[in-house]
Amino acid sequence: MCSVSVKEDEDASSYSPAVRVQWDIVPGDRSAEDLMKVKDGRARAYGNPRESGLGDLSLLADHGLVVVTSCPGEGNGVSLVLDVEVSTDTPEDVDERRTTIERFGRQQLKSVLREQGCTG
Repeated sequence: MCSVSVKEDEDASSYSPAVRVQWDIVPGDRSAEDLMKVKDGRARAYGNPRESGLGDLSLLADHGLVVVTSCPGEGNGVSLVLDVEVSTDTPEDVDERRTTIERFGRQQLKSVLREQGCTG
């Protein structure tokens, strides 16, 4: 897991979470649909989840993204689950924020798949 926190203003002595990225390698013959059921509550908590075109199955929301995809190279029945949470309202326009989250998620997914040896 990786997270980034930011100061609310220059005088603040505390930081607020801005982005959290978590990924898990899941062994076993569970389908993308079964794995997404496990993460469904998180995706709903991110606000108004809708399907996205990332991985085998993904839900893009107002404040996050959940992606389930196969992890070839690790063996049959191995999946990668990527969970991105954005704790800010930046950008304020929700459609623009969703586009930014999806672009960030696409980059993270590519990086994590490569890092974890999930190659075809």
